[in-house]
Amino acid sequence: FLDQIIQTQLIGAYNFSNIAAAISIGSHFGLDLTKIKKGLESYLPNNNRSQIIRKKSNTIVLDAYNANPSSMVAALDNFNAMKGKNKIVILGDMFELGDQSYNEHQAIVGLINSLNFSSVYFVGEHFSKHVLTSKSEFFFKNRDDLNKHLKSLSINNSLILVKGSRGMSLEGSVEYL
Repeated sequence: FLDQIIQTQLIGAYNFSNIAAAISIGSHFGLDLTKIKKGLESYLPNNNRSQIIRKKSNTIVLDAYNANPSSMVAALDNFNAMKGKNKIVILGDMFELGDQSYNEHQAIVGLINSLNFSSVYFVGEHFSKHVLTSKSEFFFKNRDDLNKHLKSLSINNSLILVKGSRGMSLEGSVEYL
């Protein structure tokens, strides 16, 4: 495989270790390297994990299966590195953080403030405890409130990241993008 280029449908440098593991496991079980390559290149995520959705003139990165501090940072860093003029971020709460919830959500708000996105939508009770610092940041108590707002907008020619914990069900907002 040293002389091969594998073109997957997965986004994010954080998926490199997953791809390397798949190659290693396939090789261990004696799969032909061309079959491993074909399998990796034909895999199309459809489970709300690093899923690319093209809708109208928008490209949506749907990563709403799970969220924790490290996956949130990785998704934001990856999204920040992507090329696009109108970059919109929709972030839902991270759950099961215990007494670190406030600090971890604050760290994400701080990271957002250091990046340059066109608009940021925070969704959920945990993010509501933090002060928004920009006219391009918006807070919604829940997904239904977010969806009401998104229905009133006309979002076009945008690159959009949707990321949140499973309990936020943010995939239900994609139809309004």
